[in-house]
Amino acid sequence: MTRSPRPRSPRLVALGLLLGAAALGACSSIIGLDDLELVPGPRPDDGPTAAGGHGGHGGETATTAPGSGAGGAGGAPGQGGAGGAGGFGGAGGAAGGGGTGPECSPPGPGCCDPNGDGIGSSACCDADNDGFLSTECIEAVPDNTDCDDTRPQVRPNQTAWFDAPYGGNKFDYNCSGATEPEYPQTSCASPNCPGSTRNNTFLGAVVCGHSGRFGSCSVFLGCSESVTEAAKILRCH
Repeated sequence: MTRSPRPRSPRLVALGLLLGAAALGACSSIIGLDDLELVPGPRPDDGPTAAGGHGGHGGETATTAPGSGAGGAGGAPGQGGAGGAGGFGGAGGAAGGGGTGPECSPPGPGCCDPNGDGIGSSACCDADNDGFLSTECIEAVPDNTDCDDTRPQVRPNQTAWFDAPYGGNKFDYNCSGATEPEYPQTSCASPNCPGSTRNNTFLGAVVCGHSGRFGSCSVFLGCSESVTEAAKILRCH
């Protein structure tokens, strides 16, 4: 004969529920919230995914000699971004052209063109009308021989003598590049007596435009002076 199951007592059911809740609390304290990192999938407090960083800046332009600048180094890549581009080297400056004088065009009054190339210069106009072109007239090389085109007495092959300077302290009236005295200068005294008689000479050192004793120096009966002008001005060109 089959026995029917005995109905459970309500007290036993309540006791079972209390024991299950206590066991669940013990498990949660053992696992802890930090162990949720091991659980795959998003966490409740997770925010949006962070974006990658920006790329680094390019290197600065290299400071080197003109015309040979090297490129700057590239910037370091940012987190998640691309590296920056390198800088460019500096370009060298162009050399200046040679001077050609005060050029002008078209040729005409005040703009003279001695070589007929269509480009003239005011420096080629023979400003003092002495028949010689200024040394500043580049077009007329080698015939640009006038060392001062503002004074007609200053010109190549000048044969006159002058007792006063021009342009401050210049005596090169013949544009030879040197100052030439009209008469020589002789020291007429022992033991520097000249080897022969000197006539028409300054008796001692004299500077152009200044005066000195002038005459002759005789070697007969010793070294003796003969003065014809006590204060003659030495002229030069």
